[in-house]
Amino acid sequence: FVLNVNAQTSTKRARGVHETAVKCEIDGVLNKNFVSSKVCIYKVVGRSRVKTDSTRAVNGKFSLRTDFDVVPNIRYVSVGEGDDENFQLVFLDGDKITLTQDNKSNKFKVSGSTSNEEYYKMQEETSKYDAEEETLYKQYKDKVLAEDLRKIAAEKMDSLDEIVTKIQMQYAENNSTELFGLYLLAQNCYGLGETRAETLLNKVPAMFKESPYYKSVQRYIENEHKCIVGDSYHDFEMATPEGKVVK
Repeated sequence: FVLNVNAQTSTKRARGVHETAVKCEIDGVLNKNFVSSKVCIYKVVGRSRVKTDSTRAVNGKFSLRTDFDVVPNIRYVSVGEGDDENFQLVFLDGDKITLTQDNKSNKFKVSGSTSNEEYYKMQEETSKYDAEEETLYKQYKDKVLAEDLRKIAAEKMDSLDEIVTKIQMQYAENNSTELFGLYLLAQNCYGLGETRAETLLNKVPAMFKESPYYKSVQRYIENEHKCIVGDSYHDFEMATPEGKVVK
């Protein structure tokens, strides 16, 4: 499976990255498992994915022309339907983004921009921990398992989470001027802390400042500035479930 993304833009570019785009041409060729599959494009709205366009492959080929609001941006590409639907996060920060689907696993490799290539590298680096955590989670959910063994599984999952988060934070720092770095910063700003997050946010290029990911980190930092240990908090009253008013 090969999917090429070409954004046509009439505005200036910085370091080969679009500031805005009018249309995005998407063409693809699917492997034998997905010769007549449905292909969709989703944008991220809050915590949800909203479909913006779709088509169906004919003889393993498809073509899409999709409107985008602001580029560089992030979209999801999906191939298939129902339980067979495969989602891939795609950073639209290059002229030509290519998705290659593995014939056996149906997983995607994305290339064509720094963000997509670094994201793929990070996935490869963390995949073994994700697989191990998935196995532990199944053990943890097994109610037949002794309580002490379930506790051990939970502790191991927490440890793996810490390892993956540390890797993500390192990628965020190494890619602080890329869309991928900003995306990771938004995902991990609470773990990084106010000072470290603000340092990385100051490195983000101006073209990303309207991004919801930039604004999310900005809000976190602003809220942290408002809440300083030792400061007086505003007075408030609230009723308990029993109806008693507390201050």
